[in-house]
Amino acid sequence: MQELSGLLHKIRHGLDTQVSLSRLRRNRTLADAVGGRTVLITGASSGIGRAAALELGAAGATVLLVARRADELDRVVGEIETAGGRAAAYPCDLNDFDALDAVTANVLADHGRADILVNNAGRSIRRRLDESYDRFHDYERTMRLNYFAAVRLILAFAPAMRANGGGQIVNILSLANLYGGPGYAAYVASKAALDSLATNLQAETHTENLRFTSIYLPPGPHRHDHRQPGLPAGHRQRPHPRGGRPDHLRRHHRPPPPPGPRHGPHRRPGRQHLPGTRRRHPQRPLRHRNVNCRRLPRLHDHFGKAPGPVTIR
Repeated sequence: MQELSGLLHKIRHGLDTQVSLSRLRRNRTLADAVGGRTVLITGASSGIGRAAALELGAAGATVLLVARRADELDRVVGEIETAGGRAAAYPCDLNDFDALDAVTANVLADHGRADILVNNAGRSIRRRLDESYDRFHDYERTMRLNYFAAVRLILAFAPAMRANGGGQIVNILSLANLYGGPGYAAYVASKAALDSLATNLQAETHTENLRFTSIYLPPGPHRHDHRQPGLPAGHRQRPHPRGGRPDHLRRHHRPPPPPGPRHGPHRRPGRQHLPGTRRRHPQRPLRHRNVNCRRLPRLHDHFGKAPGPVTIR
């Protein structure tokens, strides 16, 4: 089954806290990155979250699935276990912060920590400014799920990550963060807030092995069963022909180079891009199809030693 391995390969290159750079250069596998680790994925019942869960489970990770639909989560857990992996479902509506706090407490009680947190769940809405004058609640609801729920998870799992020597927080964001997306102001603003939070938290934790990765996908619906709010009843917006879907990226993916050190925590965040893309502007990130991954800056390499003054662009 063709799944979202392009996206997962990007995540994999962020999950290298205990692997040397020389090993990264020797075609490191997904199993090297996540084998034996605990990965929590939100929005894991369908689409990108489900695709990520299946591949991470097959690679040896213990996958913890969080989403609203318990029956869909159980189905994904069954698929992972049938393939020989380990998984557990934690049904939760991330808009309900009391329920979310209960889930994080249960995860910590059951597993002690989450080595990797993937903030994938999100609410997409398309509504232009002149249609939004009396719809402030659209902005509140979007921020509640896309930003505040993710912040709550970060604050819940970061202490255990730091106490156990490190971890990885992966945020699924939008390309419109970088270029703008007409009609997606509420959605993009919520993703931009999460992006900015990660940039600043990485600056605070640059001497530790707590790492943040931002993955940019096109705004709007991906090719699964998600229907956008703001559309007429019974209508499903047709995804853009170049929009994302769980089997889209494998055919076009080539691995990015391994990460390197940066000057310090206050530089512009470093970005990783797939080779074969063309630089159009020195300050503008490159794109390959619909995936753009940015590695946030850190001062120390994998063994805690301060790097030399090397800049990688």
